[in-house]
Amino acid sequence: MFAAHTGNAKGWGSVIPGVLYAVFGIIGFEAAAPLGEEARDPKRTVPRAVVLSCLAIGIFYLVCYYAATVYWGPHHMASFLSFNSDDPWSGLASRVWGLGFIAVVIALVNSGIAGSNASSTATTRVGYAMGRVGLLPRLFTAVNEKYRTPTWAVHVQAVFALAYLVILGFALHGPLNALVLQGTISTILIVAIYILTCVSCIVYYLRAQRRHFNVLLHLLIPLVGALALIPVLLAAFGVDFAHLGITGLTYPADLAPLICLAWMVLGLILLGYFMIRDRSRIAETRRVFTEQTPPTAR
Repeated sequence: MFAAHTGNAKGWGSVIPGVLYAVFGIIGFEAAAPLGEEARDPKRTVPRAVVLSCLAIGIFYLVCYYAATVYWGPHHMASFLSFNSDDPWSGLASRVWGLGFIAVVIALVNSGIAGSNASSTATTRVGYAMGRVGLLPRLFTAVNEKYRTPTWAVHVQAVFALAYLVILGFALHGPLNALVLQGTISTILIVAIYILTCVSCIVYYLRAQRRHFNVLLHLLIPLVGALALIPVLLAAFGVDFAHLGITGLTYPADLAPLICLAWMVLGLILLGYFMIRDRSRIAETRRVFTEQTPPTAR
């Protein structure tokens, strides 16, 4: 699906860069965290949502790819993506089920709507929370009197998303190239966030929650997670560590690492600005997602 040159056709030189796009298929489960303020008993329900969503999508992928491998044959999978004019899943369903391809189309439409709603909800919730602590303008905290939704956060997110997809689609001459670039950007950033989350878990329990520190849960598991993802992040930047035959991504995916670096540099600049002008805003980030009553509607 993604235009990535992953080095040698077999071996770890292909597997490690391929993991970058495997991660793209599962990202989104962490979007349950921003909804903690709106959930009942979030300390119980949010972790359940995160874990169960990962298990559910993992089982779904296993079943689908098992079916595709059995039908197509493990030695012919290289040509699977080009089957049925680059629409292999609908073609496979049509051959096996007849009219079953309709179920695939319905599933795709349903997934697209659900994914869009989930992304919009998480994004607007983050915008609202950042406005509350002063990292974004306070108007982001405005809440609709009837629907109790963050009005400005919703409007800004909608306008930005529409403008972004139209501009990116035209600039890259089609939606597929736009998906390749955006998917690679999202995955690189998420992989970096996952690594930092693993490290922060270790540091947090060693420094702030030492009496609750568990060697397995708070050291070994996050350490293994971080170490497993570091090679994937390096591969995204074309670093051929251990001489595995890894080469850089091809256009337009090769633009993603540069965009991610620019985004991170911008974040460091903003951090420096707040460190100089108002350090309290940085300290307030600990309240970005808290269990408290949202501000009154206005």
